Amino acid sequence: MNLPPLVAGATGSFMAMMNNAASTIAVLCFKRLNLPYAAIVAIMAAIGAFPGVLNSFYLVKRTGRKSITVILLLFWLIVLLVGHPTISIIVLMRKTADGFNAMALTSFC
Repeated sequence: MNLPPLVAGATGSFMAMMNNAASTIAVLCFKRLNLPYAAIVAIMAAIGAFPGVLNSFYLVKRTGRKSITVILLLFWLIVLLVGHPTISIIVLMRKTADGFNAMALTSFC
């Protein structure tokens, strides 16, 4: 398709945004949204997105390759795929040592 990474990433982000907007509207209809928490998350996301976009443009300009964006996303995906389960297992082992029954079934409601 010969699509630049930024265009492909923007398309994926737009689809995710539409999905999240629909979910948020559904949650609002059922009056289950914590608005102060949502406002804090939105502000933090905006603060984090601005330097991220600027650094992405800087790296593409510095290296001359648009694929640096894909390489960075792949790097962070691998770090998180390894790091998150590792940390979760360590936390669960500590809770189990303190008497938490990890195998007990509980109600989600």
